[in-house]
Amino acid sequence: MPIRMTPQPDYDRLRRAIAGEVLEPASAGYDTARAMWNGAVDRHPAAILRCTATADVAAAVRFATDAQLPLTVRGGGHGFSGLAIADDSLLIDTSPMKRITVDRERSRAFAQPGVLGGELDRATQAHALATTLGTISHTGIAGLTLGGGWGWLMRQYGLTCDNLISAEVVLADGQTVRASEVAHPDLFWALRGGGGQFGAVTEYEYALHPLDPYVTVSQWVFAPDAGCRPLLTARDIAADPDRARDMFITSMCLPDSPQLPEHLRGARAYVILCMSTNTSDRDGAWMAPLAQHRPLAAVTGPRPYVDLQAIADLQNPYGLLAHCKGAFITELTDQALMTFVEQAEQLQGTSLMYLHQMGGAVGDVRDGETPLQCRSADYALNIVARWEDPEGEATARMFAGQAAAAFDRFGMDTVPLNFEGDPVGLESRIYGSSLPRLKEIKAKLDPHDVFGGAHPAVPEARVAAIADVRPGPSAVGV
Repeated sequence: MPIRMTPQPDYDRLRRAIAGEVLEPASAGYDTARAMWNGAVDRHPAAILRCTATADVAAAVRFATDAQLPLTVRGGGHGFSGLAIADDSLLIDTSPMKRITVDRERSRAFAQPGVLGGELDRATQAHALATTLGTISHTGIAGLTLGGGWGWLMRQYGLTCDNLISAEVVLADGQTVRASEVAHPDLFWALRGGGGQFGAVTEYEYALHPLDPYVTVSQWVFAPDAGCRPLLTARDIAADPDRARDMFITSMCLPDSPQLPEHLRGARAYVILCMSTNTSDRDGAWMAPLAQHRPLAAVTGPRPYVDLQAIADLQNPYGLLAHCKGAFITELTDQALMTFVEQAEQLQGTSLMYLHQMGGAVGDVRDGETPLQCRSADYALNIVARWEDPEGEATARMFAGQAAAAFDRFGMDTVPLNFEGDPVGLESRIYGSSLPRLKEIKAKLDPHDVFGGAHPAVPEARVAAIADVRPGPSAVGV
């Protein structure tokens, strides 16, 4: 069979059509532009288009289609799996698109896809408003929203995707539409947790909620040999239905921070971190039962919300080498917490595990209203395995997989898209009963898989063909 040769794309033609910059492998700045937050993702696109406006994105989509060039879209580039970038593809980099507009009267925020969570938080908190965003301030809003969006405010106001009011989207044919519950409702449904495989979002409209600039933060540190006891107490505290409170239970190496006593810096510990938007919780009385377990350190008091949103930044710097596995815990039983401790005892280096409390407003959204399959979960579990040199990668990946499997008996038969380091072949577990509808929407909006992904919601008959022509994953990355 003759081999069809694809002509070299004419990037000069693309340069003439857009306002943004086109970087090829020999261009200055190419390596910087292709770098992702997760240093384990090391891919080389054929070219990178640094977009400045929606028109640039639309032109790039049309160019890639005409050139039969695989296409990926980057927002903040913060994903574990690297869905935002692929070898030999055209990378549409929307990170320069950072416009934010806050409509205080209507309690709405409009943000372009290059905006990071901390940037949007600062803009909305200037008006004593906020929406649910992630828990690392340099996470991009794009992939966060499209993958669901877990954060401190989710028990009170729902997931990030639950707060999405509308989205401006460039479709596979290059046209731009505004999707909402009343306009292009199928597309809007798919965007609220279905990933970035249905189009390139160029603006997000969010609902905002009143939030005092100061919240109460309560942080408790326990030695590893404390075992389950403080964790059981923390779980019982979190059982209170008050939606204004949220909790993390983490096994981690403490950061080298001047806020910690010197002897604790870098030490492994259990950290119980709680937040409350109740002004009546400023004294920390609701956390007092933890004191019986003799913490190594305990601090409770008011803290700027924007500072809380950046509290994990130090432990999650750009360039770290990491692989993540996630799960949803149906009920955090004693046995589930014992399993957490057993797996935490095997963590190596700066690897970490954490449980993030769910419930509240997350469960107010009925199954089927969004593609997500986690609404009844008690906690979200994330296992972040890290390594320092290439020799440690295989061991870290193996541990993450084995640790996640240890929780299968406590969890739902679904995994979180944004916390799955290798989503290939996990479509049914990521999307569950939403998969058939996602496939229908994908086939309608993107029949030629312009916005293909490592977890594509496309008809099964096309998966093999797509695998033959797509050199790597493509989707919107966090």
